[in-house]
Amino acid sequence: MIRNYLKIALRSLSKNKIYSLINVAGLSVGLACVLVIVSYIRLELSYDDFNLDYQRTYRVTEHRSDEGRHIHSATSFNPLGDLIESHVHAVDKVIRMYPIPLLVSVDREIKIKVPKFTFVDSLFFEVFTFEVLHGNLKKSLEAPFSVVLTESQAHSYFGTSDVVGKDLYVENEIQEYTFMVTAVVKDIPQNAHFNPDLISSLSSVETIQPWYNNWHHPPLYTYVQLKEGYKKSDLESQIKEMGEIHFPEYIKKENRAYETQNITDIHLRSDLEFEWQPNSSETYIRLFLIIAFFVLLIACINFMNLATAQSTNRAMEVGIRKVMGASKKQLIYQFLGESVLTTLVSFLIALGLAELVLNYFFNNLVGKEISLGYLFSRLNMMILAATILAVSLMAGAYPSFYLSAFKPIVTLRSKILKVKGLGNLRKVMISMQFFISCLLIIGTLLVLKQVNYLRFKQLGFDKEQIVAVKLVDRKDQINYHILKESFLKESSVVHVALSSTIPGSEDFYGWNVIPEGYPSDTEHTMRSLGVDEDYLSTYSIQLILGRDFSKDISTDGTQAFIINKAAADNFGWQNPINKDFTMEVYTGKHEIRKGKVIGVVDNFHFQSLYNRIEPLVIYINKHPHYSDYLNVKLSPGNIDSSLKLLEARWNDFNPDKPFEYYFIDQELEKFYEREVKISQIFSSFAVISIIISCMGLFGLSAFTASQRTKEIGIRKVFGATLPGIVKMLSKEYAVLIIISNLVAWPMAWYYGTRWLSEFPYRISISADIFIITLLGALLIAIVTVSFQSVKAATANPIKSLKSE
Repeated sequence: MIRNYLKIALRSLSKNKIYSLINVAGLSVGLACVLVIVSYIRLELSYDDFNLDYQRTYRVTEHRSDEGRHIHSATSFNPLGDLIESHVHAVDKVIRMYPIPLLVSVDREIKIKVPKFTFVDSLFFEVFTFEVLHGNLKKSLEAPFSVVLTESQAHSYFGTSDVVGKDLYVENEIQEYTFMVTAVVKDIPQNAHFNPDLISSLSSVETIQPWYNNWHHPPLYTYVQLKEGYKKSDLESQIKEMGEIHFPEYIKKENRAYETQNITDIHLRSDLEFEWQPNSSETYIRLFLIIAFFVLLIACINFMNLATAQSTNRAMEVGIRKVMGASKKQLIYQFLGESVLTTLVSFLIALGLAELVLNYFFNNLVGKEISLGYLFSRLNMMILAATILAVSLMAGAYPSFYLSAFKPIVTLRSKILKVKGLGNLRKVMISMQFFISCLLIIGTLLVLKQVNYLRFKQLGFDKEQIVAVKLVDRKDQINYHILKESFLKESSVVHVALSSTIPGSEDFYGWNVIPEGYPSDTEHTMRSLGVDEDYLSTYSIQLILGRDFSKDISTDGTQAFIINKAAADNFGWQNPINKDFTMEVYTGKHEIRKGKVIGVVDNFHFQSLYNRIEPLVIYINKHPHYSDYLNVKLSPGNIDSSLKLLEARWNDFNPDKPFEYYFIDQELEKFYEREVKISQIFSSFAVISIIISCMGLFGLSAFTASQRTKEIGIRKVFGATLPGIVKMLSKEYAVLIIISNLVAWPMAWYYGTRWLSEFPYRISISADIFIITLLGALLIAIVTVSFQSVKAATANPIKSLKSE
């Protein structure tokens, strides 16, 4: 019986080649999309579950007031870990992770900047699970100046992984230290929320930074592993009690509070200050799942539409089978079998398509290594089988029950079967397809428009052609003017300016200030920017009141301040010029600067567009503590040759340190990488949904044209023109698309508004997005339908009437 069903199914599929091809192609593309999305989501949901005790491992986060604003930070400070270890009995182990930038060398000649040279507690490998290749992990971090490499790092530095006992030379801005390699581990899994470049013993920091053990600086990450039987609520309540008893009085006055996160929650449910790396979001995971379902639904609707459209051609078959004794149940099995066969063939093709998409597009887009290898476990194979069956039922159940219900006396009497309501059902399903496609198109346009707004919004300063050169040690910072004068000798250099930080950085330090008109015991904390006299001209920042700093006025170096408009508004100053202003600056000691406001600059986005513009004070600073960057404005032209000239000047200035530089525009672009990736993914799936919808529309228009062959012939005989016939065959679909758009618009507006509300600076949802979607969908659909309409309209009417 099964063999007979299979033979008939193959015969039916080969007989209707066009419809079979459309069904297989549509389902294949839909299933491939689902496989790609599910593979990505599987990776996103698996973050940090490679650790054996991940269910008991938590990160401690801190609420604090910093620089005049509330911060919920992923970091805390070293004394907290010591207190937890001593006084919180729910905790089994405490791990601190402290990443800092250092220079690393194997031969003292070639020095590599390592942004996250990470110091950790000796029990690190007992909490986080790594596979050891060489050495003893349990003892690898016990001694100071021990370092553990990953396999890739070992090969990069030494050309082999068997490097236990070898030395690495590590430099900070003060001196060089020798670290010994004590172990080599497998590379850190890509689904880890942290990404240290090198792992070293925390006890080393006592020598390198002896001042690190305090409550204000430096920030580090604190993790705890709970004892068996304790819960998150126990941990948080015990930390709170501990703080009330054991925190120093000055910390109690700061009202710091602590929360904990299970490490598996960090990647999708945490967007705090100072995260290890940009995290993803549960919102996007839900969104991708919805997209996967929608794309698959469109493909299934195609199947149902084409199957019911062909019902008139298969009515005679059903009638004869019933007369010959076939039961309704047998016919349902037959048609479901065809659906299963189509789905199975589609799935096999989808596997190949998905692997190609992952390897040649998607992995590059998301920056991960995703494959379909995980599918071939016993459990996943069972899930796949169930999925194939579910898709087969979703796509084939209605056509199967519908076709098997035909009455033989009706089907054998008429060559063409008219079924009441069938045309309306197909209209509903076509409308649903384009409703989904329109939602995806509108979503894509919104994301693209918002991303472009973030990337190209006027920031209030000129970010183009500016290279920020990092001054890496005290010698560079003290003698920066020598390097500045050297750079200015190059004809391609327009301006050079010193600054304490660069736009977009978190390092706009907050200092206590006392503005005129406020009591001296009132504290205001403001973001600050230390510069030299050429900063405003280098960045083309607009001065709206007063004057710029001047080298000819000696008091500007210690008694002059420029504020932004946000600061003037915050203080309620109508005329800020010559207002008294006092600021406390820390330069190894607390330094009080008293002076006057000499100028006001227009508001500019010195942070990313995820932050509203805050009050800012700009002051002259040439102290090594904050002389971190030389900002070099280059003339338009050959950037590569200009960089080589700057590097040559740097090598003359400090040959022992690498030339480290950043393009300001590229650094700012990095803030929006996540949204750029989301827009690319959205665009891809919107295009795919349109393609699948058009496949179905193509098949339906071909079927409709074939069913109306006689009508078209008669109309042509009576003088109907080609445009008139094309219009007649196309207008029905145009109406459905207009209705689909009108239904999709309110939902798209509602969810689009919710998404945009997360951005302080955002676009407004304008009518042009909806109009473009409507016109685009209409154009695509009409072009698709017109191919078959023109073909039918140009056929010889004599032939069509004779055949009828």
